[in-house]
Order: sequence, then structure tokens, then C-alpha cells
Amino acid sequence: MADVERRYDWITKSARSALIVTMVLVGISVIMTVATMGITFLEERNWEKFAIFSAVIIGEVVAAAWLVVLYGLISMFVSAETNLEDTVAKLNRHEALLENMSDSSKKIVELSGLPDQAKSLIFRDREMEAFRENINANIVSRNYESAMSLIEQFEKKFGLADEASKMRSEIDASRRATVDERIDKAVAKVMEIIQQRDYTRSMREIQRIQKMFPGHPKAVNLPKALEAERTKQKRELLQEYGEAVRRNDVDRGIDLLRELDKYLTPQEGAALQESARGVFKARLHNLGVQFSISVAEGQWKNAIDAGTSIVKEFPNSKMAQEVREKLELVKAKMAGPGQPQPGRK
Repeated sequence: MADVERRYDWITKSARSALIVTMVLVGISVIMTVATMGITFLEERNWEKFAIFSAVIIGEVVAAAWLVVLYGLISMFVSAETNLEDTVAKLNRHEALLENMSDSSKKIVELSGLPDQAKSLIFRDREMEAFRENINANIVSRNYESAMSLIEQFEKKFGLADEASKMRSEIDASRRATVDERIDKAVAKVMEIIQQRDYTRSMREIQRIQKMFPGHPKAVNLPKALEAERTKQKRELLQEYGEAVRRNDVDRGIDLLRELDKYLTPQEGAALQESARGVFKARLHNLGVQFSISVAEGQWKNAIDAGTSIVKEFPNSKMAQEVREKLELVKAKMAGPGQPQPGRK
């Protein structure tokens, strides 16, 4: 909201300055009129001129009053516009959140309908990563018996004999290592995870190392290394986003905005709001053109793809409402006259 207020601040300041200057001029004018009226009346005792001067003074006072009213109306307009834009921004954020929740719900529903074997394949990588993380934690804490037990389970469950053998070698090396060697190895492992941009897991590993080696300078400095890498990646993404905007590469710009969402603070996100709105507007326009051309040329599959993207990415837009009405007809055209139409048996 602060950015919006700053955007309209010049209007309020200009109106206030104009009001002050005008009121000063009106005040001077009233004083001069009163003085002139007094002198004229004392010299000529002309009641007609007295009435004219009185009317002029009343007009000047009324004009001053209207200036104050006008300034109040301008202030009300600026305040209303600021509140409106702030409300729109909040609604946009809520809409994005609801869309993310909807996508997550759909994924959960899709996963629940899969057979157990398919679910096992989907979650296999996550389970393997959890095993590796736990094994590494036990090696760092020198809990070798637990680490060996986990390695045996890992090898039996996933059949990765070579990787299991390397893990056992790590245990042998850890048994022989000094404290400095152990922490160097732990730090190297964390830096490897940081380079993979898995910052959540990196933070967990850092916290674990700091508990194992409290006060050690290398452990203390790890959060700074993590933040430096995050800052570097954010800077690179922002630079790439700026280049995509200059090239008018809308699709790449949207991909970068989604990636940047993991890095930006609320203040940084607000600063990019105007630019992002323009990118999404261009994306909607491009999809609309693609849909219209595909329909006109009878390219039904392309039309369905573009229309589906419009409805999914911009569900509350006017274009999405219009496309929804046409999609069933386009699907019927694609099915052909001899094929069942969508929604019919």
C-alpha cells in the first residue's frame, strides 16, 4: 500500500500547495477590497459602491470555501483510489493462493486414484532422499551403528549396491577422521546441497552441523554462505527477468516470476507488481490471439490447448468466460460429425 500512496502523493502535494497559494492570494484580495471599500465609503458615502464591494468580498470568501471543498474532494479521491488498488492487490494474491490450493487438491485427488505401484514410483525419489539425509546425519553425529543399519535397509529396498558401498566407505573414513576433517566434510556436503538450490534441506543440515559442532567458526559461517548463494541466485533471476521483459519474451518472463516467488520478500514482490501485471496481461493477450487464430484456421487441438491455458491461468478474466462457452463447440468440431460430442454419451 505504501507504493500506491507514493504514486499518488504528488497529486495531494500539488493540490495542497495550490490551495495554500490561492488562499493567500484570496486573503490579500479580501484585505485590499475591504481597505478600498472603507476608503471609498468614507470619502464618498456611496451606498451603491458599498454594496458592490460587499458582493465582491462575499464572492471571494465563497471562492475560498469552494477551494477548500475541492481540496477535500481531491484528498478523498486519492484515498479511495489508494484503498481500491490495495484491495485489488490483496484480491490478486488471494486468487493466486486459491489457485495454488486448487492445483494441490487436484494433484492429491489424482494421486489417490493411482494404484499402489504407481504411487511407489512417484514417491521413490523422495524416500531415497530421506534415507540419504538420515544416513548422512548419523555419520556426522558418529552414530555409526544406526548409519550402517540404515545403509542395509537402503541397499535392500532400492538395490543400489554401489551407492551403499560408498556410504560404508564414508563411515570408515569418518571413524579415522579428526574433528577438523569431519567438519570440513560436513561443510562440503552442505555446500553441495546449497549449489543444488535446495535451500530448505540446506538449512536443516546447517542446523544439524551447528548442534554437532557448537561455536565452530566454519559451522557459524554456514548461514551466511547460504544467504549469499540465495542472494546471488535472486540477482541472476532478476537480471534474466529484466532481459526477458526487454525482449518481450512473455512465456519466459512468467516462468521466471514463478521461480522468483521463492526468493522475493513481500516488499520486493510489491516492487515487481506493476511489471508482473504487464507480463501476465501480455500472456493473456497472446493466448487469446492464439485461440482465435487456431479456431479461424480449424486447428482444433491448438485452439483447445490455448483455451485450456486461458481458463486455467486466468479463471476470473472476461476472456476465460468467453472461451469456456466456445471450448465445448471446439471439442465437438475436433471430434468430427461422426464422433460423440463432449458431454454426451
